[in-house]
Amino acid sequence: MKFFKTLALIVVGAFCLGTAQITTYEVMERMEKQDYVRYSEMLAIQGDTAFIDLDYIGPDSYTAFKHSICTCGTAGIKDIRIRMANPGGVIYHMFAIYDLMMDAKAKFGMHFVTEARGLIASAAVPIFLAGDTRVCSPNTYFMIHPHSGNDDLENAYMRGIQIPDSVIKMFKEWTERYAQIVADNTKMTKLQCIQRMKGTSNNVYFFNAEEAYNMGFVDGLV
Repeated sequence: MKFFKTLALIVVGAFCLGTAQITTYEVMERMEKQDYVRYSEMLAIQGDTAFIDLDYIGPDSYTAFKHSICTCGTAGIKDIRIRMANPGGVIYHMFAIYDLMMDAKAKFGMHFVTEARGLIASAAVPIFLAGDTRVCSPNTYFMIHPHSGNDDLENAYMRGIQIPDSVIKMFKEWTERYAQIVADNTKMTKLQCIQRMKGTSNNVYFFNAEEAYNMGFVDGLV
């Protein structure tokens, strides 16, 4: 049974990621010894635990994340640790990764631990909050803000550019949904989140690890 599990992991890893650099027998030997085996820039596996390094939110990272979850699902790995030092990125790819994590929990019983270091900002925050267990280092900072497309709308109005109503609606919904994810996973309410995000002159709100703990963003410091 262990052979087929390992073989499936190698086949899927090579097919999805195209970066497997070791033979099946080497992987089997390393898994038996609980060795740390890296399958791609994003994914490494040690025994029955997978480690995903997520340092940006964008099209490439979404594709690599999806393939990493595919590999773990095929191998029967349910313990996923996402290591993040992440300035954010593209909001719709954030929603895609967030939804993928929710699906992986519901369909495959995966358990996510999100680990933060450095900066977790913008689109990275909901991904971090999607973890079942969330920890950060003492010097971690967090940043939340409304969708930056709102600034584009203001600039467009000033220039007399007509923006379709559907685009305006979408930008507002993105900010609302972002705030709802924060509210669902922390001690903040949705209204408090929006007020914090819009309560500064430049519409960004930074807070440190201790503040994040007190507001329910993290379960503990490491």
